Amino acid sequence: MKSSALVIGAGYGGLLTANRLAARGHRVTLVNERAEFVDRIRLHEYVAGTRDHATRPLATMLHHAVRFVQGRATRIHPGRTPAATLSDGSTHAADHLVLAVGSGAGLGPAGLDGATALRRQLHALPAGARVLINGAGLTGIETATEIATAHPALRVLLHDPAGPLPTSSLRNRDWLRQRLPRLGVDLTDQQAEADLTIDCTGFRVPALAAESGLPVDAHGRVLLDDTLAVRGHDNLWGVGDAAVMASRPLRMACAVAEPMGGHVADGIGRYAAGQPVRPFNFGFGLQCVSLGRDDAMIVFVHRDDRPTTARLTGRAGAWFKELVSTAAVVFPARFAQGYVWLGAPKRRPGRPAAIGAPA
Repeated sequence: MKSSALVIGAGYGGLLTANRLAARGHRVTLVNERAEFVDRIRLHEYVAGTRDHATRPLATMLHHAVRFVQGRATRIHPGRTPAATLSDGSTHAADHLVLAVGSGAGLGPAGLDGATALRRQLHALPAGARVLINGAGLTGIETATEIATAHPALRVLLHDPAGPLPTSSLRNRDWLRQRLPRLGVDLTDQQAEADLTIDCTGFRVPALAAESGLPVDAHGRVLLDDTLAVRGHDNLWGVGDAAVMASRPLRMACAVAEPMGGHVADGIGRYAAGQPVRPFNFGFGLQCVSLGRDDAMIVFVHRDDRPTTARLTGRAGAWFKELVSTAAVVFPARFAQGYVWLGAPKRRPGRPAAIGAPA
């Protein structure tokens, strides 16, 4: 038995969810504020000017059976047939609703609007101007190194009292402390005056779930049970940065959003068939950080995201990072039906082999 699904948001996770459901015969409506897909992991390149754009038309990425509605969801209505009201006053309903609105709200390179403003400001700076990036996590490091290598006439400062990549191993952090200055990035644990300040201190999610009365955590992310259903609602689901499992919080990343999307699509199929929905099983494999166009650090990690001692750097690391970033878009757009991830249930004998997943 097939069902209908309403997917709110067309980021990495929402796109994969919609395409996977449609490829398996479900009736799918996808709602997104833009008619373009925003390749968010490329936004630091767009800010620095090493990439001319970071979007592509959704029409070229959607399964032919997906019905696309351009609009902004302002309210989710739980119930036997969940629905969403859009800013134009229209309401759309389905058997299942998937909340996949992602993150990137506010200023900074995490969202397209903030990235566009920063790109304009950055390119207007004179030689010798100081650019301060607050936050030395993955996004902050990528933004700082991209700007420093693309604009050597600027002085780039990376500020974080905790130092670079606080969640990684001491070995990796020491390597970054040595490598970043060679790329033109000055590390500092103090705030400094700058001609342009860029906030990379964390992603922010839209307030849609909270304003709809759904259970959320302190960051506004909708709370999910172990099957990725919204707590207390078996026909509401969460995918990506705007959702979090109460039992196992995972970092915000497309490497998490896409497996969540695959699992939710499978869960809706099992629900429609009267079968129990399995708990979400997921493991990390890699943690990737680009360091400009010609360098990167690829850290091989345990399933729980703890770093191992293995890593790949230099041009080989940059090539590998580019491969992963490209796969993050190609898989949900072209191979959503066969997409698998580390921890996904094994496919039954006789079924086509699945496409591997980016980490």
